[in-house]
Amino acid sequence: MSQNRRALLFSLLLLPIALAPHARAKETPHTPPMGSAERRQITDALRVPVAKALKQKVVFEIRRLKVLQGWAFLDGAPRQPGGKPINYEKTPYAEAKKEGAFDDGVVALLKRSPRGKWTVVTYALGATDVPYVDWDRRYRAPRAIFGLPPGAR
Repeated sequence: MSQNRRALLFSLLLLPIALAPHARAKETPHTPPMGSAERRQITDALRVPVAKALKQKVVFEIRRLKVLQGWAFLDGAPRQPGGKPINYEKTPYAEAKKEGAFDDGVVALLKRSPRGKWTVVTYALGATDVPYVDWDRRYRAPRAIFGLPPGAR
């Protein structure tokens, strides 16, 4: 085999490796459809710590749910089963809620294991700011799932 032919063959073998980062960079997050197994697995994983923190059963009213590269970001509001607002009087957040220092929301970052199980990496209940502004850097999650404007930090 000539040296030129070997060089060409070698280049062709390396081409997919060289293009992989560019292909991945163009991926866009998706929103799992209502009723899908993926959406249920994500909300079920988040339900455990949120129900424990609020000392009651919860469901989620989801405002934003984006998934990309094994990461999920959820922005929503905890609700009682049936959709009624959470009764914060029965929670450790009752005083903060009365004083206006606690919003009725939850944001969460989850990671899917190689076996497909979703795990909560971090979450924030009642945040009155944007706690996830640096989660892409802190946890090495894809920035595209957070919906932040370019340059926001």
